[in-house]
Amino acid sequence: MTKVSIVCYNISMKRFLFIALVSLAVFGTPAFAQTKKKEPEIPKDLKARTSLDYTLDDGIMSKAEMEMEAMDMYEMCNKNPYQKRLFDCSCIAGAFLQQREKLGPMVMQYEIFERITNSKYTSASCANTESVAGRVYNSCLNFAQNYSKAEFDPNTEEYCTCTANKVARDFARQPRLSGQYIEQLRGYAMNICKDPKIREQLRAQTAQDEAAKKAAASNAVPAINKTTN
Repeated sequence: MTKVSIVCYNISMKRFLFIALVSLAVFGTPAFAQTKKKEPEIPKDLKARTSLDYTLDDGIMSKAEMEMEAMDMYEMCNKNPYQKRLFDCSCIAGAFLQQREKLGPMVMQYEIFERITNSKYTSASCANTESVAGRVYNSCLNFAQNYSKAEFDPNTEEYCTCTANKVARDFARQPRLSGQYIEQLRGYAMNICKDPKIREQLRAQTAQDEAAKKAAASNAVPAINKTTN
């Protein structure tokens, strides 16, 4: 290698090292490092737990320890106003225990939580329909009376009752832990309940739903709360 080539080589190497050091200072990794794969986000109110957190000192997750974990899920739900508005926390805890027993001890909590609150496995019996209906009714009254008086007929209470029952009915069919989902249901209900004929139909359907709900009570997810032994 000639003297000129050696000089050029040294200059190139210095330039390369300089760029690498600058990249390290700015980005925290060398310029030639591969991009690190982004880890999945875990819900803020859930811990990345496995059965190891509940096996105590024997390395085995017993039924009692699964129930202890389900109790933690009840406490988490009960302290979260948003979840309590949409779901019955005792029912959610019971559904969690069922899934834990079914899926085994090594599945993460947040995976089971997603399964019981936002999937086809979410139990309709866990929907807090009374809370959902009440909040939708009050919101409807406020909107109809203060912002859009000209758009609705004089019977605002009947209209809002229809809207609330429709949202609760649809939510109970397919409950989801999603504010956006609730807003979609409410927008649709507020639109169709403007028609008096629709209101009458929904009133009859609501009565039928209540009767069916009572008949299906025996098939509901078993509840878990603080009184569980």
